[in-house]
Formats: sequence, structure tokens, C-alpha cells
Amino acid sequence: MPAQIDIKNLNPGKKINRSEVERTAFIALKKGGVPEGGINVIFVTDRKIRDLNKKYLGRDRVTDVIAFPGEGVAENCFPGEKPSRNFLGDIAISSDRAKKNAAFYDVTFTEELLRYVIHGILHLVGYKDESQKDKRIMMEKEDEILGERRKKIRK
Repeated sequence: MPAQIDIKNLNPGKKINRSEVERTAFIALKKGGVPEGGINVIFVTDRKIRDLNKKYLGRDRVTDVIAFPGEGVAENCFPGEKPSRNFLGDIAISSDRAKKNAAFYDVTFTEELLRYVIHGILHLVGYKDESQKDKRIMMEKEDEILGERRKKIRK
């Protein structure tokens, strides 16, 4: 069964390039060693991701991306839908934070957003970023995957 990537934009203030998100997610899953399975990618506001961060991780602050492995916990992302048999999890991304960080890092909004998609997927397939060594390994993998998409997204 090929990967199933479901995308939902709950932040009407930020337009998302769904086809780029989907292409990048497929590449990230393949490079992460899990080319099959399902994920939900949910784009939210800073306020919503702060609520999720506080509720599920006990951190009362805004963040850029949160990955929820397994059955996932992002509320009402796809009501009434059953996860695929090999469901990897939900990824909640603050598109507000991506916009702010894109300006700070002098990259496009789409590039920053895709970095978060890749980061979330890498967490779902087992990458960690708790130690400096783990962060370096994860960032190298993010850069490798994003590098494959960079020419297409820097328009």
C-alpha cells in the first residue's frame, strides 16, 4: 500500500501549496525508511499549536511543529475517518510560525513550511532531537530531503 498523506489547512490566513507538501512528504517517508503508511498534516495558527503543546506536552508556548505518533491526537483533524492500517500519526504545524521564521532565516514561506513537514515525519519514523548529536543527525536528514525539493520551491 503506498503512503497516504492527508492535508488539512485550519489556518485560513495562510495559503498552503498542497502539492508541494504532498510531494515532500512522500520523499521524507521514503528517505525515512517508511514509504508506506498514512499521515495527517494539519496546518494551524500559533494559538492552536500553543493549545496543543500545552494540552499534550505540558509546554505553555508556541512551537513550530508537533508530531503525534500512532493513532494521533490532533483533535477533529479528519472527523469520522478511520486511520489507514499503517497509520504513522498526525503532524500539527503552525503556518503562522513558518511565516515568521521564513523572514528571520531569509527563506521562502514554502521552504520553511516544508522543513516542518519533513521534521514532523522524521519524528514519526523514529528520529529524535533531544541531544545535540540527535539534533545534528536530524537536521542533516532534513537538509538532504529539502535539498531535493529546493529548486522546485524557490520560485
